[in-house]
Amino acid sequence: MFSFVHKKINFLLFPLRKKLPEKQFIIAAAIVVGLSASTVAIILKSFVFWLHKVVTENVILLHWKYSFAFLPIAGIVFTVWVIRQFLKATF
Repeated sequence: MFSFVHKKINFLLFPLRKKLPEKQFIIAAAIVVGLSASTVAIILKSFVFWLHKVVTENVILLHWKYSFAFLPIAGIVFTVWVIRQFLKATF
């Protein structure tokens, strides 16, 4: 997944690298990085807001008392899994 995005960004930026002066290329690359980072931040913020709403409603309606203790542990395990699977890093 990340390699696909990386290839698309390279496809857009490398032709510009040869045509633009160095300072303009750095500005163009900074704009691409800023737009992609802000898009990911908006998606992450929306997901966290949705998850908070779902958990809060389920605790109230279904009386899941221990979900507030279980979900942070599940988040840590999920984060470790993502790092190992997608980023190929180890601890």
